[in-house]
Amino acid sequence: MSDFVKLTPDGVGLEFQGEPFKIVGANCYLIQQHGADSNGSGRGRMANIIKAAADKGINVLRIWAHNELTWNSIQNGTKEVLTNPDGSAWFEPIIDPNGIDGLDWAVAEAARNGVKLIMSLTNHWKEFGGIPQYARWASKKSDLSEWELQNIFFSNGKAQSMFKAYIQYLLNRPNPKRDGVRYKDDPTILAWSIANEPRGRVDPSGRTLNNWIADTSKFVKSQDSNHLVTVDVEGFFLTDQDGVKASYLNPGQLQDGCDFIKNVDHETIDFACMHMYQDLWPEESIQHDKKKREEWIKTWLNVHLKACQGKLSKKKPLILSEFSERKGKDESFADRQDFLKKVYGWLQDNMGPRGIVIGSVVWMISDRKFVEEGNDKDEGRCIIIDGDGKDGLQQVIDHADAVYRQYPSCNPRHQAN
Repeated sequence: MSDFVKLTPDGVGLEFQGEPFKIVGANCYLIQQHGADSNGSGRGRMANIIKAAADKGINVLRIWAHNELTWNSIQNGTKEVLTNPDGSAWFEPIIDPNGIDGLDWAVAEAARNGVKLIMSLTNHWKEFGGIPQYARWASKKSDLSEWELQNIFFSNGKAQSMFKAYIQYLLNRPNPKRDGVRYKDDPTILAWSIANEPRGRVDPSGRTLNNWIADTSKFVKSQDSNHLVTVDVEGFFLTDQDGVKASYLNPGQLQDGCDFIKNVDHETIDFACMHMYQDLWPEESIQHDKKKREEWIKTWLNVHLKACQGKLSKKKPLILSEFSERKGKDESFADRQDFLKKVYGWLQDNMGPRGIVIGSVVWMISDRKFVEEGNDKDEGRCIIIDGDGKDGLQQVIDHADAVYRQYPSCNPRHQAN
């Protein structure tokens, strides 16, 4: 019996040690950066967040497994070690020992609390370095816009080699805080996500991004035969879906070369991800009308469910891996509470034994200090994991309780070691 979370034999669900596995998850991108702060308060704060998350019933955390040239970075640069006759090159990542120690610690701390991890290998956005930083290193240009850098990444062979070198390094790294267990052999990790929210504006047809997803996921699989692999696409469509206009679902993103059905329909992508931001993506007339917004949410969820049930080469599990509602202008959380109740209700309706929905990962949890320092002032999306529950935490707890009544073996308190 495997210690790793695996696909069920029919390929439409997850199982762990012979039992169905459902994801009751939360995003927390803070953990590696603050976990590297072993001499200050950061590591203790992150330990409290992970423990509190497990105590509240969160069994999966989605975290960044990369950090390029930002605070407590993992990777400070790259070094060319081999140049081929055709001009292509192979690189080694220049690893910061303090930064990687933060990630080593995070994996070990999650294991101690019975929490699994979805680990994102890079980010489309400039925060934490990500794709733009690889493009800067490869092109040696620093005066380009974020979108120009993102476009370079997908077409630049050196950028791709740099990224793959980091993947190879990380997956084969022995974790000293896990008795030398290599990352690719650690069952604490549920899945590798090859990128957070990749977009392919360089090619609006979608071919460039889709080919990159195929190539990169295949490379991860070649390095690691134990773990599931996914890609955290937002879920945009290039074509209409069941009479629903693509322009209704994602009017501002039609030029970004994202095609949900093709992006997740690869043999090397084990389960499909979608994100949902009803207060950012639809037309403004929908964003600011609660009734229209709720209708958009239902449509968004259901078109992705139908796609994974019947529009791929075979059925594939589906996870809602980012979703949130901003707090109200009056600092109230009534709309968020209502939003979470309805979304979690939809998830529970589709997470049964015959359903292909494997769970969700809410955006995002933090501690009180993170919010009090003003870090959530602009977005207003944080759920304080050790708070009074009024900011949506109680809805997360209620959802966890509902899931574990049906699937008690998924409870993180059963997995702590």
